[in-house]
Amino acid sequence: MVAALLAAVAGCAPPPKPPAEPAGPIPRTAAIGQLDVPSDSSSCTATLVAPTIIVTAAHCVFPKGKKLPADSMVFTPNAGAQRLPTVRVAEIVALGVQQMDPNKPEDTPTEVDWAVLRLESAITNIAPIQVEPLPLAEIDRRMQSGETLSSLGYGRYGYALGDHLYRSEDCKLIPEWRELESGTNDRLVMTTCQVMHGDSGGPVLIGKPDSDRRLIAVVSRFWTRSDGTISMSVGAGAFADQLKSAIDATP
Repeated sequence: MVAALLAAVAGCAPPPKPPAEPAGPIPRTAAIGQLDVPSDSSSCTATLVAPTIIVTAAHCVFPKGKKLPADSMVFTPNAGAQRLPTVRVAEIVALGVQQMDPNKPEDTPTEVDWAVLRLESAITNIAPIQVEPLPLAEIDRRMQSGETLSSLGYGRYGYALGDHLYRSEDCKLIPEWRELESGTNDRLVMTTCQVMHGDSGGPVLIGKPDSDRRLIAVVSRFWTRSDGTISMSVGAGAFADQLKSAIDATP
């Protein structure tokens, strides 16, 4: 099974500096923020998809194999080089997996590596990123018609330890996607996006350069092979029903 391949969990980076008040217009990418666990000194990426709802990778909730209390996590949206006020997580609404081997997190199938979390208070000054579950064949068709794939996250690139939002643009589905992803019901999306530790939970987006892009997958891990790094993400179809229920249940 593809998920059993030797892969590196795109896991944790040191927590960033305290947030500063933003200046100037807030960019579209502000909805992509950091999910930090201050007591554990760990950090992932998460995306605001509704005023009180974020999505991320399940293994970010199990940094040492043990499920974290919801209120131990905080979400900080991003505004370019500046950071917006932090909001605490209030509830772990849904998880694709309920436990994880602390010694072998890579054994958790990518197809279940997703989490839907609710925030303590609504974020109203940032436009959420819309989620669009897409079959892999439709992703391929849209790319052939001119749309592009990108991945964003707070990975550890060089000396910048999770302080900045990085992006990998013009990603491709790997050539063998039809064969390697068969049997996963479009819940495994493998691309050429360059991801690193700390990018876990970050969005894979699709759209035209001049339009709002939609979240179609969440980064889980990466797999390095002779012809480059492969990003392994869980397709939005894996958590679409749970996400809709969470949004519908919002007061």
